[in-house]
Amino acid sequence: MFRRIYWDTALAASDPVLRMLREVAGTDQILFGTDFPYLRRDLAVSSKQRILQSPELNDSERRAILGGNASRLFRADSVLREM
Repeated sequence: MFRRIYWDTALAASDPVLRMLREVAGTDQILFGTDFPYLRRDLAVSSKQRILQSPELNDSERRAILGGNASRLFRADSVLREM
């Protein structure tokens, strides 16, 4: 069930949370998310930095979480080709 749900990192990009999400759902189901503009912009930036610096993720997993998964989910590449 957990591998069919998409999870975001809004205010939850700590190493223990990333580790748990990877183990339970898989990194293909994790999307970078923030609560911006409802929260301060600096919190969104620091969340991205935590993902970039997390020892829990390899470079491929970071790329997937920071945009690759969203592109695949929302089929951004096919939308851009149609424009």
